[in-house]
Amino acid sequence: MLVLYLNLAGLALLAQRWTGSYALARVWSPVALCLALFFAEHIAGLGDLRWLGYACSLASLILCYRGRALLRRHWPIEAAFAAGFCYSLLWRFHFPDLDGTHSEKLTDFTFILNYSRGEKLPPVDSWFPPHPFSMYYALQHYGAALLGRMLGALPGQAYHLAFSTMIGLTSAAAWAAIEPIARRTRWRLLLMAALLAGGTGATLVIHGMKPEVYPYDTMRFIGGTATPAQAVKPFGQWLVRGVPRQDALELPIETFGYLIQLGDYHPPLSGFLLLMGALAAIAAIETSGAPVAWALLAAGVPLTVASNTWSLPLQALLAGGYVLFRLWRRQRVEWLPAACGGFAVTALLSPFLYHFLRTSSGGKMALRFVPWDAHTPPVLGAILLLPPLLILAASLYDKTLPPLARFFSLLWVLCFVFSEVFYIDDLYSGRYTRFNTTLKWWGWTMAGAMTVTAAALLESKRRMVRCVTTAALLISCAYYYDLAGFFFRTPSPHSGKLQGWSTLTGDPPHEAVFAYLLTKPRTTMLQRLDKGSYTLSPGLVLFAGHTPFLGWPDHEKVWRGDLPEILERDAEVRFFYFAQMNDPLAWLKKHNITHVLWLRTEHSLPAGTWERLNASIGINYRWREFFRMDDWRIGVWERVE
Repeated sequence: MLVLYLNLAGLALLAQRWTGSYALARVWSPVALCLALFFAEHIAGLGDLRWLGYACSLASLILCYRGRALLRRHWPIEAAFAAGFCYSLLWRFHFPDLDGTHSEKLTDFTFILNYSRGEKLPPVDSWFPPHPFSMYYALQHYGAALLGRMLGALPGQAYHLAFSTMIGLTSAAAWAAIEPIARRTRWRLLLMAALLAGGTGATLVIHGMKPEVYPYDTMRFIGGTATPAQAVKPFGQWLVRGVPRQDALELPIETFGYLIQLGDYHPPLSGFLLLMGALAAIAAIETSGAPVAWALLAAGVPLTVASNTWSLPLQALLAGGYVLFRLWRRQRVEWLPAACGGFAVTALLSPFLYHFLRTSSGGKMALRFVPWDAHTPPVLGAILLLPPLLILAASLYDKTLPPLARFFSLLWVLCFVFSEVFYIDDLYSGRYTRFNTTLKWWGWTMAGAMTVTAAALLESKRRMVRCVTTAALLISCAYYYDLAGFFFRTPSPHSGKLQGWSTLTGDPPHEAVFAYLLTKPRTTMLQRLDKGSYTLSPGLVLFAGHTPFLGWPDHEKVWRGDLPEILERDAEVRFFYFAQMNDPLAWLKKHNITHVLWLRTEHSLPAGTWERLNASIGINYRWREFFRMDDWRIGVWERVE
């Protein structure tokens, strides 16, 4: 971690010479380095990058020594980064397991693993070999893999360190955005605390609805907690009267603070970073007019395509709206730097975009009008979005706000209205029609309103405006109660084991299988999936550094637009493990599968399945047993060359 901090600080000091702003350099320089190498590795894979990590560490040590006065002068930015990093790492250290039973952690780990081998991009999809991995928000996961390759860390360790780095950079960007607006340090600290907490208005009512509350319940309020099945207390039953008992509309939200607790290294993290990076660039434009800030503001728009495409419309509204605001105010717009920033990023992303646009299911998605029966229930929506709604109401009430603050207020209102009028038509329908849209858009908009707009309101001349704003921020901070309750009451038997595989290897026989797989050269292995997604499989193969023949088919269908081959492969794996395939040896040879795993979950298969399967492949595959009790077996079939 010290080496990581040293490299990030050295990179910022180096970039500050060209940006003229240490804050912008601190936030954007890791993004720029990641983007440059992402482009280079689409031309040729760079392999092991520990040599680059050593060289950068030495250079950073020299830069930090020479620039120590500059680091001291900008200690607030460094403190904001450290606060976000350490708070996030506290969660990752305490809950390090990268299992996939209730989250996307195993998915995100797989994405990082795809980029960890230093191959020419796009790499092979570890869940669907030999198809290339050229879809689904690549840049964020490439950055985590790059960090691990430079530091010589395991992919699981890189996951946690990159996650905390993302939170730290976003916190530093948020501080840079609010620092010129909120003059008092106590206001800035309150704003940062609210951002890192991420509570919604549901935080106030959730304990009156159900006996046991988890952080998840606040975010899955509409269609989740606020339904007759879950709201079992009298107040909850009164609140959800009129909500259908079956198929209630699901309109979730994921705030920045909730994502820190959840621990999924998922694309919305990039969305928050680019949002705060854009707001920091606007703050730099307003204070110094730096041309590079215009370039960074424009660069954030195409960057969303490779990091969090869902936020592309909102990021474009932010950048384009600010340009229109400057034109309306008859203020200078630096067209050339902005054009150069947008063009340069697009050019660097062009190799990725070529593959992404040809293979991703995103081309089948469209922006559509929200159906009449899919609009947000007014009362539940007002409860959920209470903090930003209070902020926006106060901003519209206060006519003394500076023009820029009024622009931001109108922008966030427009974003909320936009999310109520339009949605992204993905593969979900029915009660899940707007699921992904509100999940991504509401949290993004809320973060913007609760930082720069709230900062301006805290400096308002009207006491009532300041009180309402403070109340909104404290409502968000109240979520720390639920977060602390979850943190202290949830067991964490694998605390500190940042490699992330402890859940998979906690069973001694499985640990023995895992240790055996670690000794084998990288190859393609077969591990049965007990369901189509949100399962521990094929984690054992992945963490051992190998390629499973098939990952979660339900997810692959979404990413690849229901490609028929996915269903065929899923069916073939099921037929194989049920010993119902006509010629399993030929099938294994066709797909070059060298190892077949038989683990504890396979005991649920019909009696005699192992015997039939062993008889059909035993001529070319030697059984290596690690555990046996009666008819329970755990082991691996290994191809005999």
